[in-house]
Amino acid sequence: MEALNESKKEFYTYFISASKFYYDLSNTVNSPGIVCEMLYEAINAGIKLLAYYFSLQDKSRSEIVKELSNILGDWVERYWNLGVTLHYDCYLSGNVDENDIPFYENQVKDFISKVQEVVFD
Repeated sequence: MEALNESKKEFYTYFISASKFYYDLSNTVNSPGIVCEMLYEAINAGIKLLAYYFSLQDKSRSEIVKELSNILGDWVERYWNLGVTLHYDCYLSGNVDENDIPFYENQVKDFISKVQEVVFD
């Protein structure tokens, strides 16, 4: 991709910082539902970053995920589906097994790394 100018780099850094913030915040709370919501927010910020990076921000979320998956691979849709599960099933419905939290955390950490690699490397 093209080299980032300072203005874009600063803008993109905001989103990756937000993603990392929510990920880190998830490690500070004791409620499994809130942990899941913070992990969802980390994925959401990463998807927003990728949407801006590829100039897709004016599309619906489902269109964004589909186009990003076409550009970057199935991992985008896989992680977005995890985010949706974290938000709806775990946070809103309260259907979360605490034993699954470490798996979710690792998945979100991997997602953030992939987003950084796409945008900043």
